[in-house]
Amino acid sequence: MQDRPWSGLASVWDLDPTAERTARDLTQRETSCCSFFTFSFTHSAEALRLEVRVPDRHVAVLDGLAAQATAGLRR
Repeated sequence: MQDRPWSGLASVWDLDPTAERTARDLTQRETSCCSFFTFSFTHSAEALRLEVRVPDRHVAVLDGLAAQATAGLRR
């Protein structure tokens, strides 16, 4: 599940906790090429929550990332 907080500067994803290793690997690689992303992980009883934040000037990049991720989940 993906959610966009009111600011539009973040996307929040609830992931299967078994995907944590893969998600951390992907976010680490993404940070190495696009340092403007801020990724944070938190655990809840049901899911691993991934929050992705960007500065104002990179909202379009966040929108593109969210669109690609959503399309990948539909496959």
